[in-house]
Amino acid sequence: MEPRRLRALLLVAVLLSLSLPVAAANDGVAIVVSSLPTEVVDVDLEEALTIEVAAEGAGGNVEVSFSITNAESIVVWNRSAAVMLGVGEAEDVTVNLSDIPFGSHTVEVVLTGDVLASNVTHVANATVAVHRDHPRDISILASNSDRLEALTPDEQPSGLDARDGDRVAWFVTLRNLGGTPWSGILAATFVQGTTNESMEVNVEVNASSDLQVVLHTNATWVEGSLELNATLLNVDDDNSADDTFAWSATIAPPPLPALAFSLEATSVPEQPGDALSHHLWVNNTGEAVFNGSISCLWGDGQAYDATGNVSIGIGSGLLFNLSGTARDGLLVCSAEGARLEAGSPTNVSDAFSMASAVFELVAGGAPLALNGPWDVGDDVTWSAIVRNIGDREGHASLVLTSGAFQHETEPVLLGPGEAAELRLTLPLEDAGIGLWSWAVESEDGSVVDGRGMTPLDVHDAPSLHMEMGPLGIDEQRGVVVPWSVNLTSSRAREAVLEVGHGSPGAWVWSTAVPLLLDGGWVEGEAALGWPSAERVAVRLTPVEWTADGGPLLLSEAVDGTSPSLTLKLQRQVQPADPTPGASVTVTLTVSNEGDKQSTEGSVHLIAGRGAVLAAEPLPSLSPGEQQDLRFTVVWPEGSTVDMTAYAWNDAGLVLAQLSYDVSTVEQGDTLAVPWRSVALGASAAVVLLLVESIRRRSPRSPRTPSEAKVAPQPSASSPPSSEEEAKVEVACPSCERSLRVPASYDGAVRCPDCKERFEVHATTVKEQEAPPASDADDVEVVDLPDKIDIACPACAQTLRVPASFSGRVRCPACRNEFQRSEAA
Repeated sequence: MEPRRLRALLLVAVLLSLSLPVAAANDGVAIVVSSLPTEVVDVDLEEALTIEVAAEGAGGNVEVSFSITNAESIVVWNRSAAVMLGVGEAEDVTVNLSDIPFGSHTVEVVLTGDVLASNVTHVANATVAVHRDHPRDISILASNSDRLEALTPDEQPSGLDARDGDRVAWFVTLRNLGGTPWSGILAATFVQGTTNESMEVNVEVNASSDLQVVLHTNATWVEGSLELNATLLNVDDDNSADDTFAWSATIAPPPLPALAFSLEATSVPEQPGDALSHHLWVNNTGEAVFNGSISCLWGDGQAYDATGNVSIGIGSGLLFNLSGTARDGLLVCSAEGARLEAGSPTNVSDAFSMASAVFELVAGGAPLALNGPWDVGDDVTWSAIVRNIGDREGHASLVLTSGAFQHETEPVLLGPGEAAELRLTLPLEDAGIGLWSWAVESEDGSVVDGRGMTPLDVHDAPSLHMEMGPLGIDEQRGVVVPWSVNLTSSRAREAVLEVGHGSPGAWVWSTAVPLLLDGGWVEGEAALGWPSAERVAVRLTPVEWTADGGPLLLSEAVDGTSPSLTLKLQRQVQPADPTPGASVTVTLTVSNEGDKQSTEGSVHLIAGRGAVLAAEPLPSLSPGEQQDLRFTVVWPEGSTVDMTAYAWNDAGLVLAQLSYDVSTVEQGDTLAVPWRSVALGASAAVVLLLVESIRRRSPRSPRTPSEAKVAPQPSASSPPSSEEEAKVEVACPSCERSLRVPASYDGAVRCPDCKERFEVHATTVKEQEAPPASDADDVEVVDLPDKIDIACPACAQTLRVPASFSGRVRCPACRNEFQRSEAA
């Protein structure tokens, strides 16, 4: 190397060495003591730790380390930070403590590098006490919460298992693994069948400790499973799975009796039917009194002897003396009617072996129910074929039990190998699937598999539904009654449908139709002709069975189906006094009282016995219009004629009825005819006629003026003649016919149409020219005898007869004939 270059390098080195700082003893960085915490740092409240480092003299570079060491001198947590400070500078160093281990610890703070020597205000290392709580962890400790005890009468846990009828105490343990206390609610439920009890209690569990809570119930519980559930409310820890505990506890049985039996025969029978006796001892070794019955049965279920209801105290016993007849088989004496402790014997037995009748059921091994299917109200026939397979003859009978009712056949005697059918026919009163207990019993034999239960499905009582359609009219057949019938039943059944007319309680049935009903609707119609009754009816009657609700009866008024039309038969006929076989005109008034135009149709005039007298078209009428229809008929036989007018159109049917000559008086045989007087009167009439004839044929001579007489002129004060007298109109009160009578007449008149007699009185009228009188206006003025009202002794119908009449009368209502003296 050249000298000049070497000298330059040496000069640079000297200059560089002069520029490097030189640390003095009072230079460096240290922890400011006043920045260190004087108390334990609660990390749950303050997660960061901050200290201050400051430079003295020339300052320097340091590394600040934070660490936690466990008891085994193992660093479990550490953090560090690099700090470079100049002359007189200071800096805060912050470290996050949120992830330090749970519990109380000491954090060591150490500075390395350009560290200032420690003094009173500055240090190179320090310690800080910190604490971090354990996280909240509240739970139900399942392993310590499955304890259930019975409560004493003073509501204290008894330390004993809960039994039937006890109230209970449930011990539930709560655990707090957190570092702070916890306050909340413990909710619990107790469920057994329909019994449910709930409760809530306030609890407080200290940090890192357990708490036992005792829950008392107010309800009492029965033997069996009891479902319990406990739940912590208002818990905010991270594990919710341990906040609930469900447990199924068992309620033990109540105190029960336990029995011990001993059975000893006191006689030795030689053959079936011999007398047999036993001694039976029964002792109670349980915890409760036995209240029940003791019975002794043979192996096939037939009774040997029974003691009825007995009571055996705790630690006590009873002796029973039993007697009966011997049979081949096993004799069993049992306790019934009371529950016994588990493991307690319930019966004792004694076996016998001897020749006897042995019966078995054939054809299915159980009685058969015949005549099905069945509805309520039907009869069921039970049939069982029994055969004797033993080596002796014996008696057998069939017993059937349903509910509280027991039925038994008469015993039948069967020899070895013989068989017979046993039958019982019984009524069915309840719907549903019922169990019938059956048994084949024998007093002197045994039965193989002779008992059992047989279900029988009985449907609801048969239900009938009947409808009657709108009445119709047939030109030839008259009133037509449509009907329909429906049966709800498990099988086909017979019924009779009748159609008639009349009134409730007095129906006249015209037709009877046999029906076989087998589900679904059956429809038909019946023609009644032309009945005079105002109602028709349909009746349906079951044949040898009972329907729910009994026989059905529907009725409907013949008229009233067409409310817009009204009919009125006029009482007056032409001629006014018709005779049987005569041609008579009858007037029918038809009115439209509706608010629509009526449609055309037909009108029939029917005699009382249903004969069609005449038919006319029914005109179309406007609202409020009225029209008279006239029928020319051949007048029927009878002093009283009942007529019915039937009118119908597409709106329906309407009728009107009227009875003509309601009251007819007939004189009996006691009324003598004066034939002699009749003959004399006839002779006088003939003579008068001959004289008048001769007078008219003789020539008239002219009259002289002196013979002529001047007719007197009526004065103003004299009354006018009959031709000149004024007339007035009066109305017949029966048929409303207008009649003209003299205004001055005062007396009785008779209507020429309806023959009704009524009184008129003199009337003062203004003088006026009277219209010419016609024959139709003439009225017969008569002096009729007074009439009185009498009552028919058969039906109480009121009749009017002359007061002086004493002969026989026929009632127009019931056709009863009676003497005037018999009437009320």
